[in-house]
Amino acid sequence: MAMFLENLLGSTCKISVLRTLLFNPEKNFTINELAREAGCSPSTIYAQLAEIKEVTIYDPVTKTLEADMSNPYLIVLKKLFEVEKKVMESQNIFNVLSKSGQYYLTGESAIVARGLSRDFTVELNLLHLMADRKIVKIRGPLSVYSPIKIVIEEGKILPEDYDEIEISFQGWSGRIPVATVERAVIDALRRIDLIEKLDDVVEALLSPMMEIDEVLKMAKKRNVPKRTLAILQAILVTSGTIEEEKRINLPRKTWKLIEEAVQHVLAG
Repeated sequence: MAMFLENLLGSTCKISVLRTLLFNPEKNFTINELAREAGCSPSTIYAQLAEIKEVTIYDPVTKTLEADMSNPYLIVLKKLFEVEKKVMESQNIFNVLSKSGQYYLTGESAIVARGLSRDFTVELNLLHLMADRKIVKIRGPLSVYSPIKIVIEEGKILPEDYDEIEISFQGWSGRIPVATVERAVIDALRRIDLIEKLDDVVEALLSPMMEIDEVLKMAKKRNVPKRTLAILQAILVTSGTIEEEKRINLPRKTWKLIEEAVQHVLAG
């Protein structure tokens, strides 16, 4: 029995995987989905499948994994995770982050936090974070216990990419590191799948306070994906901010989203 428990709980990844499965008992996860939610690499999860097979159900046809909720070990483990959840919920997430490592709020989240959204709201409904490895390692419990959706990406935390500002979050107020507008726009467009209101990002990009040359320079200097640079250029071309030097290759659906967002922003 001792050996089994050592195998079951012998790594942070296995604990994170089991936590994710237990708090989503109705869901069947692909390995890639589970990796994103638990904060582990797919290869690590594949390597550990044998060690958690006694408490999980793997479907080789759909290649999905779920918790075996009839297993007595998981029944006890879920109670332990529920205690952990109560402890985590009693703490502010930004206090947990600051004690765990380095990070900054970025993307659309940073634009909203800076009060630059079109409706002037500063109410965050997503936490998009750039963080160091220390925080990435606890991405699993943070994602499970966060009161709102949280997305954590690993990256270099450079002082020139952020500054500290005062924010309010679910009854808590304090100063946290928030990406500069330039950095926030680039990260938002890089993760366009997370954007709820592209208008907010376009508004920030086209605002008088934004130095377009600096944004383009930063994007090229940091070697952002070609797709991100193309989206950035498409917004600037559509708004008439810059001229199109060469054909920008983007899917028609993406062009339509950009055109609609630019029209809304320019129309005021």
